[in-house]
Amino acid sequence: GEDGTRFEESMELSSVSPREDPKGRRTSGESSLCVDSSLERVIRDAENHVDGEQPSTSWTVPDSVSPGVPSTPRSGAREAASRDLASYLPANLCDQYRGRGFAGRLYAWQAECLNTAGVLEGSSIVYSAPTSGGKTLVAEILMLRRVLEQKKQALLVLPFVALCDEKAAQLEPLCKSFGREVFRLYGRHKMGPTLPGPENAVVVCTIEKANVLVTALIEEGRLHERLCVVVVDEAHMVADRSRGPTLELMLTKIKHASLSNYGGDVQLGTQDRCQIVCMSATLPNVDQVANWLGARLYVCNDRPVPLVHRILVGDDLKDESLGFLRKVTPLGPGEGQGQGQGAD
Repeated sequence: GEDGTRFEESMELSSVSPREDPKGRRTSGESSLCVDSSLERVIRDAENHVDGEQPSTSWTVPDSVSPGVPSTPRSGAREAASRDLASYLPANLCDQYRGRGFAGRLYAWQAECLNTAGVLEGSSIVYSAPTSGGKTLVAEILMLRRVLEQKKQALLVLPFVALCDEKAAQLEPLCKSFGREVFRLYGRHKMGPTLPGPENAVVVCTIEKANVLVTALIEEGRLHERLCVVVVDEAHMVADRSRGPTLELMLTKIKHASLSNYGGDVQLGTQDRCQIVCMSATLPNVDQVANWLGARLYVCNDRPVPLVHRILVGDDLKDESLGFLRKVTPLGPGEGQGQGQGAD
């Protein structure tokens, strides 16, 4: 579970056992989607749905966009103008990021990822970049921008309670800058008898709680009314033996249920669907995941923070070619213990 214990909820779905299809791909058990006949019809229609929409070559502000959300032409993925944070978010949010020490200029790969065809208009995306490369900022830009455009809620899914606590604290001042709140749904934080209200811009939750929330939204016919974007950090968790099937099930429900309205009689355009944003630094089959979700794919191998390899042989510190650099003095018993406490 999210904190090492078995997750139990009165609304929990039946257990899901992963199995393999004839081609060796892992799938969820057939009984995993416990929903009524209306949703089954939505899923059936969505599976037969072929999206004929073509991505636009330039971005324009849709009618539903708030006045404070800027637009930016996408004439070139890595042009200098597209690397300005103010091209994607309103001034109040840019000020919040600058207050954290961010200079307001994106890495080239971040601008290119954001300008992937159709993504700013609501198309789903799966992207991969090295650790410390700036993946989270891309997801936050897409998430906050979408919330402001659609005036709905975002679902941010993280694998561990500690990460949820950290991210919820970081998002609170951002959401308060435009008059909304962050709803916590993990660990000791429970959903209660009612769904998170419209005053909440972002719902931060673990995989299991996200699955419960999505199920409740679908059963009440409120998925389109409430959610406009789902962001999954550490998307490689979909391969985890114990928690992967739950994440896979949750994404599958969102993918199918968001293609049409609750009754299944109206196919929704990209702008009205629930956008899925998945990111990971270690997802080996990122292309297959993107294909499964019907999402755009972006892969970056650039590492803004250089990774330097060193080899310690005895007391000798050497470089990758085994060239001697310097002597290393081993710590004595008890040395170094307790250092760095309270730094975070």
